[in-house]
Amino acid sequence: MTHEPYIGIAAMAFPGNHLGEERVYEKYEEMKNALKQNQEARWLPGDYIAMSRQEVQQIGKELHTGNPDAILVVLTTFVPDYFLVDLIDRCDVPVFLWAVDKEIGALTLVGGVLVTGALHSLHKHYTLEVADIGDTDTEQKLLKFARAAMLYGRMKNMAIGVSAGKNNIMMSMAWDEFAVKRTLGINLENIPIEEFYQTASLVPECEVEDYWEKIRGQIGLCDVEKIDGLLASRYYLAARRLTEHYCLAGYSINCFPELKSQICLAVARLNDDLIAAGCEGDLHSTIVMCLLEHLAGKAAFNGDFLKLYKEENSILFSHCGAGAFSLAKDRSEVMLRKSIETCDGCAICYATYARGSYTIANLMNKEDGMHLYVLNGDAVHTDLEYEGTPLKIAFSRDVSGILQDVVQQGAGHHWSGVQGDYRKELEILCGFTGMEFHDLTVESC
Repeated sequence: MTHEPYIGIAAMAFPGNHLGEERVYEKYEEMKNALKQNQEARWLPGDYIAMSRQEVQQIGKELHTGNPDAILVVLTTFVPDYFLVDLIDRCDVPVFLWAVDKEIGALTLVGGVLVTGALHSLHKHYTLEVADIGDTDTEQKLLKFARAAMLYGRMKNMAIGVSAGKNNIMMSMAWDEFAVKRTLGINLENIPIEEFYQTASLVPECEVEDYWEKIRGQIGLCDVEKIDGLLASRYYLAARRLTEHYCLAGYSINCFPELKSQICLAVARLNDDLIAAGCEGDLHSTIVMCLLEHLAGKAAFNGDFLKLYKEENSILFSHCGAGAFSLAKDRSEVMLRKSIETCDGCAICYATYARGSYTIANLMNKEDGMHLYVLNGDAVHTDLEYEGTPLKIAFSRDVSGILQDVVQQGAGHHWSGVQGDYRKELEILCGFTGMEFHDLTVESC
């Protein structure tokens, strides 16, 4: 799974009106040369320059074959709006319009505003920026837009497994399968828990033993009963088989009240495999983890609001012990212990290692649709004050105010996160899907 968006680049000009259309080739090469230095995206190969409706239609067909996540359209002059309509008819992906602002007589902004009027009426996904070629701020906006488009496209072909149903003591986490499909495009693969147990029973004993010994050799401390470690290993191997069989991008297993800490190792290791897995049957947090893992290309964190440190203006997030091994500073810091809740099983314990910008998000389904809540702050040092996988984040605004926004707006208690600031990508994605976006990093009005 790559986390870099795949972007097609096409340039357009309108001939016959003395707009400088002859420079379209020069500007196209200049734009490609400026962008190819950026390693945060993959660029669709080929030259796509259109000065007529027929050329636009042919380019649309060729771009469709390349299967990009988004298209950058470089407007070098005023162009008719049907140029873009024809392009998207043949390659219907989000479009980033870059009106090159070097010569005012080229009327690129005039054409850009004309084009967006048509795209808006046709309910297409687009944005317009006006800047000279090489403008770094616009390049960053392009990358954020393209990453959101990447998520939007992938969700349409994404399946997430669900086993053991909904959590019977956490009503606010209940999901609506039709809402998930209608809003996000994600398919849910309902896997009976009996199939999970059956798959687990068929894993050969020698494979289970080998995996358990491998795990013990990768970590620092192992303080669990062997029988619990073997069962946890068996459940991971079963979950891995099911994700491969059903081609899953994520797997939500309700561990409450039966499985509990027996499934923590499976959840942790699936996320290390970049197969999103949340806790306690919270499908929504599994979806968020999946999106974040696709954005960052690394395992996502999942935890609860656990403690406010008002004097430090920070919040401790943690869960009881199902964090991906890769989120520890070093494998030697990973400990396997009996669960603090059940005094058995195989729970993962370490202080989550992260520094600098960190984005955490929460997804809720409400009567008026799906809502995505995000927070961004700086991950700072923490210790094992709590027996789990704690992560401490310092914020620029008062943490008591953050808490009040969370509870007054009805955000949930499971928050998933990754290193970096991905708020803009998530905001754009919400615009594509119709989800309500809430940035609680800034004080609510």
